[in-house]
Amino acid sequence: MKPNAVRDIEIRPCGGKIPHSMKFDEFLKTVPDEFLDRFQKSEKGVDIEICYDALQLAATGRLDRLFLLTNDSDFLPLCRKLKELGANVSLLRLSEARPANSELVRACDSYDVYHESMLLEAFGLRPGAEKNS
Repeated sequence: MKPNAVRDIEIRPCGGKIPHSMKFDEFLKTVPDEFLDRFQKSEKGVDIEICYDALQLAATGRLDRLFLLTNDSDFLPLCRKLKELGANVSLLRLSEARPANSELVRACDSYDVYHESMLLEAFGLRPGAEKNS
């Protein structure tokens, strides 16, 4: 790892967890594509903050890899610019209920689907356990 590189991952959730997410995933499969965008939050301020932070870190050589948990094509320019600046971009999905944005997948260095149990394991948590601060 490069000196002064960002070594910690900070997760800043933008909303609460949807109870019974498997049921919601099944429901999403029934929603016609023309109405699907009504189910997505419009959090442009958060998008801009993520882009600003990532570009600032990459431009100063302090970002090796950015993990994006999204399917939003608004992040395409960010992915392309980060790669130009030498950072890697990993696209993670939490569900396979809807197909991944193929253009976004191509713009990233890696793509994978992480289910809740895999995330808990990756962060050293057990289901229902709180992360130690």
